[in-house]
Amino acid sequence: MFPWGTFWQGIVSDPAVPASQLRRYSYPMSDIKIVSVMMRKGGVGKTLFSVLLAQYFGLNKTNGKRVLLMDMDSQQNASVSLLKMESDPDLPEAFYPPIHPDYDAEEEGDEWEGRSSTADLFYGMPVVPYETRFPNLDILPAAGEQLQAVELVRSEEVKSKIYEQIRLFLDDPDLQSLYDM
Repeated sequence: MFPWGTFWQGIVSDPAVPASQLRRYSYPMSDIKIVSVMMRKGGVGKTLFSVLLAQYFGLNKTNGKRVLLMDMDSQQNASVSLLKMESDPDLPEAFYPPIHPDYDAEEEGDEWEGRSSTADLFYGMPVVPYETRFPNLDILPAAGEQLQAVELVRSEEVKSKIYEQIRLFLDDPDLQSLYDM
């Protein structure tokens, strides 16, 4: 059982909406497939909470799940905390994913350069999650500069360009066979 036993669900576009308007639901662990941690305000602990929650679900002895953490933040803090990201020589504060351990240049040819990130979902590139040092926890890291470009789409394009690409990725039967969450 999840340590808090209950999830609070609220779809709130205005942070001033009182907590009393949030609805309370209890879900068995086996029913949870996707957990999204989102808020428009920065500095509220979204990344830390996401990483700790993913580690909890993967490490939990009784309900250990195979977890894929997708870092969609151009600041890349979740990626840096779980992977040895490589520094960008042109932008010292920026990082990019390392060469994937499963990458074979001779086998892949020109189809894939060996790095994979959440930004690749939007550019039609191969998407290959990385294992982390934690059992049952893989990460699809962020590529900051590329994600910043994705974030610049007009609001009317968000559904078709971002939500739809994420939905297509998460609905892939091969991916679903690999992960519980």
